[in-house]
Amino acid sequence: MAKRIPTPFKYRGKWRASVTLPGGKRRALDFDKYEEAKAWIVQMLGEIAAASGHAPKLDGPTAATLADALTYYAEQWTVNKGGARAELNRINHYLQAAGQPNLRIKVDENGKKTLTVTASTPGPSAFEAYSAERRGLRGETYRTIGKLAARRCSAISPADIRELMSTMSREGLSDSTIQKEIALLRHVFNTAAKEWSWVGFKNPCTDLKLGKSESRFVVLPSAKVQALMQAAAGCDNPLVPAAIGLALDTAMRKGSLLSLDWARINLEHRTLQVGSKTGDVVLALSQTTLAILNNLPKSSEGRVLPMSDNALDMAWEGVREKAGLPTLQFRDLRHVAATRLAKNGMNAHQLQKVLGHKTITMAQVYVNMVQTDMIEVLDKVAPLDPVLVVEPLEAGVGAEIRRRRSDRITGAIRRKAQDRAKQDPLAGAADETGQRATTGPTGDVAPLAAEPSVVSMPSSEQDPQTQQTSLARAAEEARVAPEVEDEHPSETKEQVAESAQPWVSSHAQAGNGSTVLRVDFRARKVVNG
Repeated sequence: MAKRIPTPFKYRGKWRASVTLPGGKRRALDFDKYEEAKAWIVQMLGEIAAASGHAPKLDGPTAATLADALTYYAEQWTVNKGGARAELNRINHYLQAAGQPNLRIKVDENGKKTLTVTASTPGPSAFEAYSAERRGLRGETYRTIGKLAARRCSAISPADIRELMSTMSREGLSDSTIQKEIALLRHVFNTAAKEWSWVGFKNPCTDLKLGKSESRFVVLPSAKVQALMQAAAGCDNPLVPAAIGLALDTAMRKGSLLSLDWARINLEHRTLQVGSKTGDVVLALSQTTLAILNNLPKSSEGRVLPMSDNALDMAWEGVREKAGLPTLQFRDLRHVAATRLAKNGMNAHQLQKVLGHKTITMAQVYVNMVQTDMIEVLDKVAPLDPVLVVEPLEAGVGAEIRRRRSDRITGAIRRKAQDRAKQDPLAGAADETGQRATTGPTGDVAPLAAEPSVVSMPSSEQDPQTQQTSLARAAEEARVAPEVEDEHPSETKEQVAESAQPWVSSHAQAGNGSTVLRVDFRARKVVNG
């Protein structure tokens, strides 16, 4: 972490700034404003650093532009990284926008890397047209990058970085691309604060929340892999099939493949040592990889695949088109290989070694993705159980709830009436309750679920008061609380219960001398029979 900067504090109505001098003594000064006290602290610490021989690099954040900082960072950090080429491409975007020459990594015969300055020269017309088209799609992003590149580092605020993120997102760049862009700037600023003696400098990227990048996983069936190898066999360069075969079998990245050296391969012990983004890794060789290597001639320069990065890219374009996989990227072969190894039984710890990862996290992701075998096993040990089959719904959930509720309440009323008929000997016509429940005033029969239910009650010689009492008792016995949840979750249980209560009409006299009740359970309407 960067050295903590002293903070002004309140003292006797003013802001006191205090710093520790090289001899251990402290010097303090009071100011009316917090900003003045903070600026004095930064100034004093800068003077102390300069006096001790630790002058700020690039004359500090108030003098250095973002383009200057990125150039210095590339010389000190990027050149030594495994993924230097991709990071240098991002840095060159800022340098081009600021009118500075591009940077390029050069490797000598001893494998030593150096950073060189290259003038921007026009490429082939087709490439220039393609490049111009791509830049046209990201015009606002490149303009925002240009403004940041020319700005002093001390003047770059979190709002400026957020503007870049929003612009990139608006123009269709993925969260993963935005994350990598901001990660570069964040590390540059952190390095400046820690190592460049930029006293008092605050990283503008520190508190910004980045989106989650989406991992890209590709699974190719055997037929597609075979089509890919057949297309590679038709290339003019005979090294292309070997490069693709090794990528699919070893899960090595393109840069690692192209840097393979015969001096670091032990065919007898079936191991090879190769550089990667995380450092040198030692890989065990499968029978397939061993066969591919044994079939390759040993070049005088010692490289296993003596071809350039651009040559492999151009060949790959043609191979994937012929194989019918126009969107497949060369880096996807690493994912294909990892998935295949996991499916063939390699556990997460073994896969971690093959991939050269420092942690087991990503290897575990590949293992978890391989679910095909588990599905096959489940189909064998747990076939379709007829007991667990759920009948399909012909209507919507709400309509089905209403239908079942109506059937349940109608059935309950019918059972109540039948029980009363058995207990009351005067209910001579009660045995016909089931038919009366479905018969309207015209004699037509209608379904119980769609029409109000009708319950027949004997009237005989009852006086009006006794008759009314019987009606009230029958209606009370007919009330049944719902046993299913209502389709309207906003209603309370009391409201649901109330909506499910039967509504009983005033009585009417049937032809056989009994009283007919017509009950509507859904519309809350009283219908006289």
